[in-house]
Amino acid sequence: MIFKKLSVPVAALFLTFFVLRAVLAEVEVEAAKPIPTYTNISAEQARSWKQNGRDVLFLDVREVSEFDAGHVECSVNMPWDSKVLHVQHTALPQKEIIVYCRSGRRSANASQFLIDNGHAGIYNMLGGFNAWKIMPSPTPTPTPTPTPVVFSVVKGAIIDPQTSKPVNGASVQIDGGAAQTFTNAKGKFYLCGVLPGAHQLQVWGFAYDFKNLDAGVPQDGTLDIGTISLPKIGGTVVGKLVDSHTGEPLPAATVQLDGGGRWRTLTDEQGNFMLIFVEPGEHILQAWGFAYAFQEHFINVNASGPTDVGSLAFNIIPDTVRGQTVDKNTGRPVMGAHVQFDGGGDGRQTITNINGRFILVNVPSGERRLQTWGWAYNFNEIQFTQNSGGTSDMGLVQIAPMKGTIYGRLLDAVNGLPIYNAVVQLDGGGNPTWKTYSLPNGDFIVYDVSDGAHQLQTWGYAYRFLAPPSICFSVDSKGLGDLRLLPDPNTFNGRALDAQTRLPIQGAEIILSGEGQYISTKSFPDGRFVLLNVPKGSYDITVDEAAHSLVHIRTAHPGGINVDIGDVLLP
Repeated sequence: MIFKKLSVPVAALFLTFFVLRAVLAEVEVEAAKPIPTYTNISAEQARSWKQNGRDVLFLDVREVSEFDAGHVECSVNMPWDSKVLHVQHTALPQKEIIVYCRSGRRSANASQFLIDNGHAGIYNMLGGFNAWKIMPSPTPTPTPTPTPVVFSVVKGAIIDPQTSKPVNGASVQIDGGAAQTFTNAKGKFYLCGVLPGAHQLQVWGFAYDFKNLDAGVPQDGTLDIGTISLPKIGGTVVGKLVDSHTGEPLPAATVQLDGGGRWRTLTDEQGNFMLIFVEPGEHILQAWGFAYAFQEHFINVNASGPTDVGSLAFNIIPDTVRGQTVDKNTGRPVMGAHVQFDGGGDGRQTITNINGRFILVNVPSGERRLQTWGWAYNFNEIQFTQNSGGTSDMGLVQIAPMKGTIYGRLLDAVNGLPIYNAVVQLDGGGNPTWKTYSLPNGDFIVYDVSDGAHQLQTWGYAYRFLAPPSICFSVDSKGLGDLRLLPDPNTFNGRALDAQTRLPIQGAEIILSGEGQYISTKSFPDGRFVLLNVPKGSYDITVDEAAHSLVHIRTAHPGGINVDIGDVLLP
């Protein structure tokens, strides 16, 4: 009855009071909720968990150099200071994680970061790896010896039935992707870590058909599938572009149908091209390359099977100068040599390709001077007469190594391919001119070498150190021929290629995970990549590049060898 006597403003004031009180009560309840945080544990407790088989992941947030110097066995390295953890923390599994650094400062920050970003079950190991190292190992609790799981290997090869050539980069998998790999340059594949029993083997390739095969894998043995013929799918146009004069392939030339749009591509390093999903019927094939004239061809595309247009020969455009720069002593092509006419300048200079070939365009008629030189090669000048509208073929342009040079070529001892960016040095490389790196074609040269006996040392990324017998050297130049380096064991290697053009992709990110391992790398300019220090086990491998779709494979490593997974084609 008393509220009836209150004025409207007073009643409103009472109402506001009760609402505000309710809101404040809710805020108090919310504030009373605990803030998520990590848990500190000692190094002794962490080791006890590991010893007793608790399913935890050890996360090392130190820098890579610290990790390489020593770490907790089977731990994953994601450096804190280098911001690697900030980017890659989403790849961590949903399980308990023990975070450690050198002494505990970085791991505390990293642990809170993981908590703040939605991770649970985070433990910070106090004292870090310093405490772990000085702690005596606990006596392990005896456990029954489990019956070992025996794995087998499935191997084989894939060929193109039309050409009988190996199919490089074809996909091979077991049971829909339980294990997956790619064929190498010889068309061969190896699937390791396959359980014995009945399986389904699936194979396919870019512009190649899909096949499903029965695979009865033996106990503790190897199943050799043999050779699999994989035909191309219908509506596929294939061919090759070559120089009409030299017969050499034209890389990175443009090929298209009907003016481009849906069907357009580039030739690969061997001049080959492939257009897929082409509608059957009549089309106009158009092609051209740098300094090569435009061509058109009428073709009829088959509804089933490939349409092979063969080798198309292209003429060089007018007002050009062509040739091939070679080593005067060995006759081998000199890659990356400078070539120019009349002193160079804008539009008057170029660089030789991997085969030592060069083309200079828009060369005016009259008396001209061709100049060429290379890294540790002497300058050379040739006088020639350029005819209007014509092409001057200089043939083999010889350049001689400078005096006091030692040169050769590095090749892979297994597959014979050139090794790029390997270190080559004399006597430890103390003299700046006595240390260099191999070119994409494997060539190397060191210069300004003094008389006497020298020791050459060479090694490459994922290649073992090689030191041939001492070189007795005098003031001229000395060729060592081909030096073959053995790949490191416990590695995966392959190439990242554009699925459409088959051209190499530089800078693609390759990540391996599984078995407590996290290994990442990037592809070289020739598309090649190597994953190091891979122990025996099964792994997930992803290949990613910003302009392409991500590719994921599941495969296994038998341990102790170098495994070639072939070409990885990124759509």
